[in-house]
Amino acid sequence: MTLLNKYPLRYACLEILLSYFIVSRISPFDYVGVDLWNFSINHYYYWLYSAFLIIFIIYFAKLTSSYDFRDEFFIPEFKPIFICQAFLIFVKLLIYIFFLLIILCLCILYCFPESLRLWVEAGSSGFMWNIGSKQSLALMVITSLFTGGVEELFYRAFIITKLKQVGVASLIAAFLGSIIFAYGHFYYGFIGFFFALIFGGILSYIYLTHKNIYYSVFVHSFYNIFVSVLLFLLN
Repeated sequence: MTLLNKYPLRYACLEILLSYFIVSRISPFDYVGVDLWNFSINHYYYWLYSAFLIIFIIYFAKLTSSYDFRDEFFIPEFKPIFICQAFLIFVKLLIYIFFLLIILCLCILYCFPESLRLWVEAGSSGFMWNIGSKQSLALMVITSLFTGGVEELFYRAFIITKLKQVGVASLIAAFLGSIIFAYGHFYYGFIGFFFALIFGGILSYIYLTHKNIYYSVFVHSFYNIFVSVLLFLLN
């Protein structure tokens, strides 16, 4: 396989920094509060913004591809079966997480000192969205799909592939991409950052194992929808 456009490390880093700035630092919202998604207009703005980001990431990835764009970034032609297969992966993942959380909570309660429990509680008191109506929840389903699309295309397909282009091993590239992904969720607190790091690693594993970005996109989206339903029920 002959590389048509092999970039030096500094060029790959510049491309990642440029795209990271556009994806994470340019926002349609002047202020982001817990009630952001309770206003329908904010969803519409976000959909337009996300559509632009998806087009930008795909075009930029295609522009800087080393050989065949779809093969290199694991973006095959879309098939509806991908949604069903991703949902099955999500259900299995949810079952594993449920049992792991039970084991982790039991360990914190009975196997570790109280100081650790207090530290965990303090670290979990971060940002939490407020989903206050059925209309907001319905709009959040579409918003979750856009969020999954943008974040997986960037943090998984783009960053991991860019690092692999310059010779970084897939495992290290996945780890670095997960750290950047978790950093973008640090406003949830330390526990939110840690969970995002683990979740990012899982999504990277799904992406690299199946060689299909749609699986990680829909698993991510299903997770966001699931969390939105929980937040709605809590409110």
